[in-house]
Amino acid sequence: RDDGDYFGGGGGGGAGAPAAAAAIASSTAGGTSVQLNVLDRDSSFAVDVDGGGLLGQSRVASWAGVRGTHGVVNGAYYYEVTMTDDGLCRVGWSTKNAKRDLGTDNFGFGFGGTGKAVNQRRYESYGTSFGNGDVVGCYCDRGAGVIGFTKNGVDLGVAFKIPPKFKNFALF
Repeated sequence: RDDGDYFGGGGGGGAGAPAAAAAIASSTAGGTSVQLNVLDRDSSFAVDVDGGGLLGQSRVASWAGVRGTHGVVNGAYYYEVTMTDDGLCRVGWSTKNAKRDLGTDNFGFGFGGTGKAVNQRRYESYGTSFGNGDVVGCYCDRGAGVIGFTKNGVDLGVAFKIPPKFKNFALF
């Protein structure tokens, strides 16, 4: 969905599990192609540039992340991630200041394969776990000031209210 200025996404995988892979569905925002940003990723997070920059995989048994090429400033956006392998994965939104270990600081908002929403290392039960074969949607509505997720087409509701101090920060 494209109702605003830019689109992006982020995620990662790992945490002592087999490498987790996620394919982000092909997306455009206002005519702009959105990809995983090879210049804004952990070195252990592989991005398939031959596949259009839409397939990423952590190659180590620890958390690694990547952000999208465009950030959301205004409007409402949605992207989907298809889990294509076993292992843990966390998806969501973050500012440029966030650690790529999504949700472990004040600047990132994640939803993990264990069914937990996480921000500032505070893990809250949210939805259900997800894994290989599941499609997780991530939405950000800057006008309403909320972030939420879907699993296999089912809306899980609002996971986070975006703090007012992030009003002028792009979320990726």
